[in-house]
Amino acid sequence: HAEESMTTTRPLRNLYLLLGIIGVSMIATPQGLHAKRLIDQDPNGFAGIEWGTLLSSRPDLVLVEPDDRINTFQFQDTPPRFDNIAVESLKLLSIDGQFARVMIRYQGSLFHKQIMEYLETQFGEIKLRPNSMMRGLNQGYLWRGSNTEINLNYRGLGERGFVMFQSRILAPRFLDSLSEHSH
Repeated sequence: HAEESMTTTRPLRNLYLLLGIIGVSMIATPQGLHAKRLIDQDPNGFAGIEWGTLLSSRPDLVLVEPDDRINTFQFQDTPPRFDNIAVESLKLLSIDGQFARVMIRYQGSLFHKQIMEYLETQFGEIKLRPNSMMRGLNQGYLWRGSNTEINLNYRGLGERGFVMFQSRILAPRFLDSLSEHSH
């Protein structure tokens, strides 16, 4: 059964990795560069958990998708919430045993507004260029600190949002892992 579980979770994990790469590439390419902000006080992790932490040693987390290099965890016994905002999913990923990324999915314009307010309160308001507006089908925001990068992508069509917190040092390992799984 463990082998069967691995084969069914691997495509899902690859989808999460690909979504993370797409999210970063949308922000990083000139046509996708919407709005960014430098973080004054880098959180160096998520929810008080520092990047590089061994997630399997935390009693408040449960391993939901094991793999050779990438393990996916969720908070135990709680529905997924981000700063007390209900979200569809909140997953913490480790690579090679080190905490490196958080992936949050949500739906709805009200939740998008609440999440944007939280992120701008915590990490700084996104300042748009004069005479520009942030509306449309696809919106992208980026907060970058010395150790942490936070990407938010929101698609107006379907009102779906995706937030990713990641270690700027450890996250590039996911690209290596994705290429290893494609063979």
